[in-house]
Amino acid sequence: MLAVAGALILGGTALGLYGLFALLYGGDSGSSGETYVMLGGHHYDAQAVGAASLLIGLVALALGIMAGAIARPKKRPPRA
Repeated sequence: MLAVAGALILGGTALGLYGLFALLYGGDSGSSGETYVMLGGHHYDAQAVGAASLLIGLVALALGIMAGAIARPKKRPPRA
């Protein structure tokens, strides 16, 4: 379970960073025009892809943190 949590945290972080960079991307020349990213051979709006990636990354990160909290063994107080 900890491996799943680690994978979700790393994947969520990477996807979130990609989304953030896609949202902030201003094109190769720095212009304020439409920017596109290529996914699966198709061009998509960079801001839409960035927003979706950021949202999915945050959800994966939250799931990874919750899975890690569940998988960690609970400390019990010593018996008297």
